[in-house]
Amino acid sequence: MIRRLLILIYLFICTFSSPLPLQSISVRGHLYCGQFPMKDVKVKLIDIDPEETDDLLDSAYTDENGYFALSGATREEGIMQGAIKIYHHCGDRLALYGEPSYGQKNESNSSRKKKKICARKIKWNIPTEYNTDGTGSQRWFEIGTINMELGFTGYERDCRH
Repeated sequence: MIRRLLILIYLFICTFSSPLPLQSISVRGHLYCGQFPMKDVKVKLIDIDPEETDDLLDSAYTDENGYFALSGATREEGIMQGAIKIYHHCGDRLALYGEPSYGQKNESNSSRKKKKICARKIKWNIPTEYNTDGTGSQRWFEIGTINMELGFTGYERDCRH
């Protein structure tokens, strides 16, 4: 009985008293596709862990103005490397279907059957200067307004985001 109690106490202490410092990070900005704000685009804030699976700190969908704001914290040995992942379809309609891009309507092709394609995933690291100690980030990394038509290199397709 005493042995079980000691094991439970040990597990409790290990779970709730980590010697690793708590670090936080925040990022916000607007996403556009051409002249149109990108609504309902999934954006994730992660902590990149080279030796392990990346930690998801926060995720959200852009609003009707293409705006997002993410904030999160984690316990990390050393300096946390935050990053954002953006999953979008900007430019896919034009490239794959010969139809206008995001936000535009083309009535002549509206009856055309659309294929399901995986989203483009773009990952950008956040400068470590924006890391803060504790749970609430005191500095926002402002990405500004980004036009996703730029055609960033290094993107990949992701169907399971």
